[in-house]
Amino acid sequence: MDADILAGIDTYIDTTPPDLNTVLIIRHGAIVFERYYFKPYYPEFDRQSYQLFHSMTKSVISLLIGIALQQGFLQSLDQRWEEFTPEYFVHTTDLRKHQITIRHLLKMTSGLNPDYLGYPGYERYKSDDWIRFALEHPIRAEPEQFFMYSSLGSHLLSVILTQAAGMSTLEFARQFLFAPLGIASDEERGFLWETDPRGYAIGGTGLRLRARDAAKLGYLALNNGLWAGQQLLPIDYAQEATREQSKGGYPEASGYGYQWWIEEQAGYHSFYAAGFGGQYIQVFPELDTIIVMFAPDEPATGVYHRQFIPSLFVIPAIQDR
Repeated sequence: MDADILAGIDTYIDTTPPDLNTVLIIRHGAIVFERYYFKPYYPEFDRQSYQLFHSMTKSVISLLIGIALQQGFLQSLDQRWEEFTPEYFVHTTDLRKHQITIRHLLKMTSGLNPDYLGYPGYERYKSDDWIRFALEHPIRAEPEQFFMYSSLGSHLLSVILTQAAGMSTLEFARQFLFAPLGIASDEERGFLWETDPRGYAIGGTGLRLRARDAAKLGYLALNNGLWAGQQLLPIDYAQEATREQSKGGYPEASGYGYQWWIEEQAGYHSFYAAGFGGQYIQVFPELDTIIVMFAPDEPATGVYHRQFIPSLFVIPAIQDR
């Protein structure tokens, strides 16, 4: 890669809001660019800093669902949500909710109310039982009818995983994902996975990892679930997860796979995890390239660096396309 072109990222970050504190680029499995930018009004970050994933947590949940299939804890994506929490469905009369499957939740086509309507949003946090909250509130559409971005739907995937595996989502992740990838989860150093009032790891947000950990997750997805000769996810699941399964839309103007966003950029297929305020793991399979970006915990400004850093710097720097 052309180092001079990549060096232009430094000037771009210094002059283009919103602020980014981290840019990490992996090509052919090697780190080719790694920067941690300091701004006096934010905490100082380095490669040991644990940073909040926000909604990139959803893409980690997708990886874990694939691993649960590989390990035999789940039999099919067409298993219904009801199967894993039957006690909650005893008094549920809306037949549409009985039809919601793991696949619907992964694709954001469950019909559960979308985040932009304020659901689950702040109201969810007032409830002491998010599963009951999901069942008590009206469904917005038939399952599979529309894409509607629902963080609560992602949380239900964490609930399903916990029930299927007989262990918490965090325990499952530590055993079957973090350990094989060499990802540390040390709370004393800043690791965190927030939980709901019932103790379930939140499926839609709340995970903190380091930038290099994020790159490993992207590398696992890039290689269709293969890591160091071990197939952690079924190949067909990994491929489906990173292909368009629904048209997507809010909050990213992209297609959607299984908790991964899908788009073509500069003529290349890409998929990416996205978190509020500028957190990204963006993967270009044809270029064997991964870009990790972290921003301070600040409101989004409408400028998405993933739309510019790849096309202005990363792709032009690749010399063997």
